[in-house]
Amino acid sequence: MLDPRDFAATQFRPHPLVWLVGPVVTTLSLQMLTGNTYLMVLPSSASLVIALLLAFFLLAWGGRHLSDRLLARFDLALPTVGLWVHPFMVIVLTGLLGLGLLVAWPAWAGRAFWPTFLHLNAKVTTIAFTTTFFSFALFLGGLVLLEVGRYLGWSIDLAEEMWKTVQGEAAAAATDLAKGETAGLQAGLAAMKERLRQLEQARTRAQRCNRWAAYGLFAFILLAGTGIVFFRPELILFYRGEAQLRSFREPEVALETFEHLARKYPNYTYLDTVTYYAIWTLERRLNRYAEAVRRYEAWLQRFGTDNIWADEVMANLTRLHLDKLASPAVALDWSRRYQHHFPDGIMAPHVALYEVRALQDLGRPEEAKAALQRARERFVGRMIVLYDSEDDFLARLPFESAALSLER
Repeated sequence: MLDPRDFAATQFRPHPLVWLVGPVVTTLSLQMLTGNTYLMVLPSSASLVIALLLAFFLLAWGGRHLSDRLLARFDLALPTVGLWVHPFMVIVLTGLLGLGLLVAWPAWAGRAFWPTFLHLNAKVTTIAFTTTFFSFALFLGGLVLLEVGRYLGWSIDLAEEMWKTVQGEAAAAATDLAKGETAGLQAGLAAMKERLRQLEQARTRAQRCNRWAAYGLFAFILLAGTGIVFFRPELILFYRGEAQLRSFREPEVALETFEHLARKYPNYTYLDTVTYYAIWTLERRLNRYAEAVRRYEAWLQRFGTDNIWADEVMANLTRLHLDKLASPAVALDWSRRYQHHFPDGIMAPHVALYEVRALQDLGRPEEAKAALQRARERFVGRMIVLYDSEDDFLARLPFESAALSLER
C-alpha cells in the first residue's frame, strides 16, 4: 500500500493520450449536443479549435510539472493538497491563455481582430472560443472526479491495511508474550507509533494548507462579488440583457435593459456592443425596421467604421433597405460604402450580391451584369458562409452557386 506521499506522486498522471484525446472527445460531444458541429466544418473555426486543444494539452502538461515543483518546494506533496492544486494550476494557466487571447491581444491588435482573422461574424467567433474553453473545463472536471474516486479508494485501502497490521501485530505480540519475549512487541509498537506519527503529521500539514486555501478562495469570491455589485453593476445589467435576449420571451425587456445600461453608464467600455445589441433587438426581434435603420446610421456616426461591429452594421443597412424597406437606391449606396470601407470584410461576398440585386431592382440590368461579373472575379473559388436571422451559421456554399440565382 502506498503511503501518502507516494500516492500523491500518482495523482493526475493519466497517459498523455488521455490529455490529448479526452478534450477532443469532450469538445466534439458538446458541439453535437449544442448543435455547433459546423465549427469543425468551417476551416477557420476548425483550425482555431484544434489550435486551442493543442494549447490545452501543453498547458495540462506544464501545469502538472509546475504544481509538482510548487508542492515539493513547500513540502506539501500530500493527497488532499494535490487533489486541488493540480487542477487549480491548470485552470490558472488556461485563464491566463484566455486573457491573453481574448483581452490582451484584441486590446493591442483591435477588437475586430479575431472575427477578421477567422473571417467569421462575431457571434460564431465567440461560440468557437467559448465552447472549446468550456469543453476543456468539463474534461478537467471529469478528471477531478476520477481522482477523487481514486483518493477515496486509497483512503479505504489504507485504513484496512492499518487495521490488518494492528491485528497481525496483536497476534504476534500475544504469541511473544506467551513465550516471555517482549523485544518484538516493543519494536512493533515503536514502528506502529512512528507510522501513526508520520500520518498524523502529514494530515495536520494538509489540513492547515487546505484550510488557508479555503479561506483564500472564500475571500476572493467575496471580494469579486462585492466588487462587481458595488463597482461594476454595468456588468450585471449587460449579462442580464444578454440572458433576456437569448431567452426569446420578452424582447422588449431586453431592449429596455440595454437602453437603461447605455443611459446610466455612458462611459461603459463596451457601450458600442450594448447599443448594437439594442438596435439588433429592434430589427430581429421586434421588426421595427425603419427605427432600426435610423439607429444603425446614428451608431455609425457615433462609433465610426473602424469599430468591431461596423462591418455587420453596414451589411445590415444594405440588407434592410433592400429586403424590408424597398429602397434599392439606398441599398446600392450602402453596398458601395461597405465595399469602400471593407473590401475584404466578413460580409463582403453577401454585400456584393446585394449590390447586384439592388441594380436589378432599379432596372439597370447591364450594370447588374457588370457588378455580378466583378463579384465572380473577386470571389472565384471562395465558399460563402450563410447566416440565419440570429446570426448563427446556416450553411456554406460556393460563391458561384449563390451568384447563379441572380442571373437574368
